Amino acid sequence: MVRPREIHIGINGSLAPPWQRMAVAHEIGHIIAYHPHRLYTCKAGAWFQDEQERAAQLIAAHLLVPAAALPTYGVEFTAQQLADLLDVPISLVDLRWSQAHLHGDL
Repeated sequence: MVRPREIHIGINGSLAPPWQRMAVAHEIGHIIAYHPHRLYTCKAGAWFQDEQERAAQLIAAHLLVPAAALPTYGVEFTAQQLADLLDVPISLVDLRWSQAHLHGDL
């Protein structure tokens, strides 16, 4: 896709790598969803309070937690083990699994 403007994503360098990956994927989620604003800020743990933030977080979960990993959740690996293998926060694994389970994708 070609867009007429540059897009920059700033991430807090003091975050642990799994949280940095999630933050980047979350911001990419805003771009993919073509949310109307150009500047987004979200306090940690507050993404569920806003529709656009929820959408961006769900996109991040889809980008970083592959569908192929979901059947192993609770069978071969704990949520924490999956998170460690995928280098993402456990909350992202739980979100992705919950959404897949809710929509009958498991």
